[in-house]
Amino acid sequence: FTVSLRPETACADDCEQQLPPKILVLRGVFEVFSLGMNDLARKLADRGYDAKATSWSLALLEAKCSDRQPLVVVGHSLGGRMCAGVPRKLMSCGKRVPLVIVVDANLIQRIPANVDRCVNLYVTNPFGIFHGSPVQAESPYTQIVNRDVSEGQPSCLEGGVNHFTIDATAWVHQIIIDEIVRTFPAPCTCATKMP
Repeated sequence: FTVSLRPETACADDCEQQLPPKILVLRGVFEVFSLGMNDLARKLADRGYDAKATSWSLALLEAKCSDRQPLVVVGHSLGGRMCAGVPRKLMSCGKRVPLVIVVDANLIQRIPANVDRCVNLYVTNPFGIFHGSPVQAESPYTQIVNRDVSEGQPSCLEGGVNHFTIDATAWVHQIIIDEIVRTFPAPCTCATKMP
């Protein structure tokens, strides 16, 4: 005796087993910079992700409220520096963070051991200020990708991407979205209720 499930029922079972990630998108200092992060959060929400642009000061509370959801933290500038701070605070409760994406944080930082993968997008400039730099892992099990996105682009003097424009640059947003989709394929949009 065999019972075959309707495709949407099987899909619903899979959807229930895989909780979608909570994506925290952190803006920079004073909440008036990094407004391109708001647009990034909207793009992710339009794809069905549970994404929220928030301040770095509220990020820890948001992260703790994520309960069993996997957590993704994305941040620009000071928000990028907090991409290491949020997972570090969560270490005491044993929470792992599958993906962190740092966008041009202006101080070298070490990524805590409870982060599985960190993608660090940064720019360099001839002035040596207002730019990011490579990050390092505290654990050999954390995968680190350091990528200077200014390589092969016009210089900041010629209108290329820089610290003040990277947060709103469409192709940088696409790199971030691709990284999230790679780790967490787009949420299921199937009908999950039986008639």
